[in-house]
Amino acid sequence: MAKTIFFVEDEESLTQALATFLRGKGYLVEIAHNGKEAVKMLPMVRPDLILLDIILPEMSGLDFLKEIQQPGSEYADIPVLVLTNLQGDEENFRKMNYKIAGYCVKANTPLEELNSKIKAILEK
Repeated sequence: MAKTIFFVEDEESLTQALATFLRGKGYLVEIAHNGKEAVKMLPMVRPDLILLDIILPEMSGLDFLKEIQQPGSEYADIPVLVLTNLQGDEENFRKMNYKIAGYCVKANTPLEELNSKIKAILEK
């Protein structure tokens, strides 16, 4: 059965291009354009992986993570792959007590490398 990726990203051209690429790799892709919309959609989407931007309108990616990773949240175990242009790394997120499965800088990550990371996370 196809895995579902929930892509939370506000940049429309990137959203469409990456969704098309991922669908071509056999994934089901659902899209939210901000954190608030993503929180509302989670019960219907039930993703296998969340691909998350950090700089989002209405509710940032960090606030979204805080919301879904609260103790007792039914969504806390969904792996999150951060895809952002913020320079940083996974260690910074762990220091802030966010649980992420990986971190990619949009501008520096070729699509095939992103796909490899997604596959590795989903195969765990």
